[in-house]
Amino acid sequence: MGTLLKYYQSDLQTTPAETRYLSGKSTEKRYVLVHMDRRLPCFDYRRSEYAGKLLALQRLERGESPDNFLVKGVQSIAIDEECAEKANLFFLRNVVLIDPIVSETLESAMRDKKLNVQLEAIAA
Repeated sequence: MGTLLKYYQSDLQTTPAETRYLSGKSTEKRYVLVHMDRRLPCFDYRRSEYAGKLLALQRLERGESPDNFLVKGVQSIAIDEECAEKANLFFLRNVVLIDPIVSETLESAMRDKKLNVQLEAIAA
């Protein structure tokens, strides 16, 4: 998984994890910690559904930058595909969401490798 993610995301940091059973014996599988801090401003404020949407749209209409507020309570996500065109793995800037956004290209590669990763489609 770490190798696949590094192939699709060059700024990804992976660190081998030393894992042991409670007895102190090393685990059979090897694990890595994955860290990525790529946050893109690709959240589509108009097509997404989230708490406080009316207020957020009013603030955008007044010319406020989305960097001045934080989106919470997301029910559905739409992204600006032009903004995310070349990205395969990223988080949304200024949106409280723990899951990263994954491109169809990376999703396909994960499925081809039969990785046990749960993915959910978002609005186009």
